[in-house]
Order: sequence, then C-alpha cells, then structure tokens
Amino acid sequence: MLVIKFVKYTLAFFSWMIIGRVLLTLLVGSRRNLMVDFFVRFTEPFYIITGKFLPFTQVSPEREGTVWARIGGMKPFFALILIQVLWLVIYALVKKTGAF
Repeated sequence: MLVIKFVKYTLAFFSWMIIGRVLLTLLVGSRRNLMVDFFVRFTEPFYIITGKFLPFTQVSPEREGTVWARIGGMKPFFALILIQVLWLVIYALVKKTGAF
C-alpha cells in the first residue's frame, strides 16, 4: 500500500513539474533562468520518452524559435497523458492482484 502511494505521489509530482515547466517557459522564456533549468532537468526524461514513443510530438523545423517550440510542442501534453496511462495501468494491475 505504501509503495502504491509513493508511485502515485511521484507521478503526480512529475505531472506538476511538467505543468510548471510549461508555465515558466511561457512566462520567463529564457532557458538561462535557474528555475527553468531546474524544471527542465526534472521533466526532460519524460520528454525524451514521449519523443521516442510518439515521434510526431517533435517540433517541426519551421516552428523553431516560436513559443510553440519553447514549450516543447506537443511533448508536454502527451507526457501528461502517458503519466496518466501509466498510473491507470499500475492501478489496474494492483487491483487485479488484490493488493489494493
């Protein structure tokens, strides 16, 4: 039970980190900011996984330099969806085994 709560809160933490990265990128806009760099370091693994599984989330070359490219294109949205799907799969597996 404790492990399930830890996984749930960890996934929720990463979801909020992704949302925070998008908001900070829109507000600050500079990657040289310490806070933006902090959020980037935590969320980049999810962005990389999202980019590998869903290559259409990559920012196209004609959109480079735009606000859309700064927030990562579709990566944050699909990263949040992947986190939710991951949580649903974990929850279903735990419920099926009767441990929850």
